[in-house]
Amino acid sequence: MEMNAGVSVDVFDKEFEDRKAYQKAVNKYISSYQKEKCIIFLDPDTGLQPRKPGLKHVLNTEVKEIWASIKKGDVLVFYQHQTNRNGTPWVKEKRKQLSEAIQISIRQVKIAHSQSIARDVVFFYIVKT
Repeated sequence: MEMNAGVSVDVFDKEFEDRKAYQKAVNKYISSYQKEKCIIFLDPDTGLQPRKPGLKHVLNTEVKEIWASIKKGDVLVFYQHQTNRNGTPWVKEKRKQLSEAIQISIRQVKIAHSQSIARDVVFFYIVKT
């Protein structure tokens, strides 16, 4: 018996070499889904940029561009790894950074996590309204 829920999963798997070229390709890819409801899942190695970002981070400007390119009703999901190793709180800080980067209320940025599975990872998600 085959089940079909009408859901498809597409993966953007372009190799990351140049930030500008990659961002342009991401925006073009997202714009090709104008009729479908989408969940855009950003999975950088570690999350949003720290003070000194590297290739393992998504820059605030990049997530802002992606947010601007998605449609009403789409969902942005963002992987965020713990930002420090000294036990100080980090989730609120990164949640605020994400809300400011995409210029929305912090209350719109929801958090999904499981302390029993991974204490050092959260997923932020936002429905575009």
